[in-house]
Amino acid sequence: MRQIGNLKHPNILPLVGYNSSNEEKLLIYKFQTNGSLLNLLQSYIEGKRDFPWRVRLSIAHGIARGLAFIYQRSDECIPHGNLKLSNVLLDDNEEPLISEYGLSSFFDPKKGCVHFLQWLHSP
Repeated sequence: MRQIGNLKHPNILPLVGYNSSNEEKLLIYKFQTNGSLLNLLQSYIEGKRDFPWRVRLSIAHGIARGLAFIYQRSDECIPHGNLKLSNVLLDDNEEPLISEYGLSSFFDPKKGCVHFLQWLHSP
């Protein structure tokens, strides 16, 4: 968890704390007032909000930068394992912040980036 907490990137939501017990495992992040990408998409579908291409491309670019940072670190590999619309939060400037990264290794420390690295190095 210390490795996950030390990740610093503009598109990675910083981990504030965590709680681990036999019954549950919780990751604690700073609250984001703009909600998630899922909230934004639902509001757009319902006609309550615009979602212009400029914002869409900016969000996609930010997610790609965040994932590249997570997966291309040379000192450690922390897989995301659960990327979905509700795990991408939006800050006050609608910049995407990836959350719940490393959760798969939190549940099973033996799992890592083996499959990704094999794919990365295959022809």
